[in-house]
Amino acid sequence: MVIGAMITAVVILNLRTYSRDPEIPVPKWLIGIYRLWTCADCRKRKKEPFGMSKMRETSKETRIQTVKTISEAENKNDVNKKLSELIDEEQITWKKISDMVDGIAFWLFGLATLCNFAVFLAIVTSRG
Repeated sequence: MVIGAMITAVVILNLRTYSRDPEIPVPKWLIGIYRLWTCADCRKRKKEPFGMSKMRETSKETRIQTVKTISEAENKNDVNKKLSELIDEEQITWKKISDMVDGIAFWLFGLATLCNFAVFLAIVTSRG
């Protein structure tokens, strides 16, 4: 009963998060949690670092120009600015936060339901 109430509460809060106005910025602490969660996910799947798949899809001339621009930026000690211009960093939106909460809730409540079922079976079989 409690698990069902908790699932309902999480679904309501997650729907509010999903439908939140995209103009409202995502708080930094929530961005940190999202990056932590997706980084752990990347390591498990052994994905390429962000931007590398885009680099492989581009032409050789574009890659050469990118390397030249990065080396120019290193010479001017302006690496961060140039990299941010070259790599369109992934924007973390409320919809992505909602997807993250969906994944966490799915595994958390699935595990809670299985544990609840195991306790129920243990009680029923011990009485018999």
